[in-house]
Amino acid sequence: MRTLNFEPSSPGEVGAVAFRPYHGPQDDGSLALYVGAHQVIMSIPGEGVTDQYTDQQIYARPEQRYRFTVYGFLPRVIY
Repeated sequence: MRTLNFEPSSPGEVGAVAFRPYHGPQDDGSLALYVGAHQVIMSIPGEGVTDQYTDQQIYARPEQRYRFTVYGFLPRVIY
């Protein structure tokens, strides 16, 4: 996987991912798939799978799990 540090002000490429890795049972991380320059689709507990938020809105949430640290491209996906 090609990865960079996540930067919420930088636009993403459709199909790329932003994620925070698993850190243990109390911090299970999170993963979002880009469907637009800042628009992402992801699963949020209590809301289900949604695309109503931008990466910046998700990153600004108070829960630590949404503080993405990595931006990258999945292997074997043609971009």
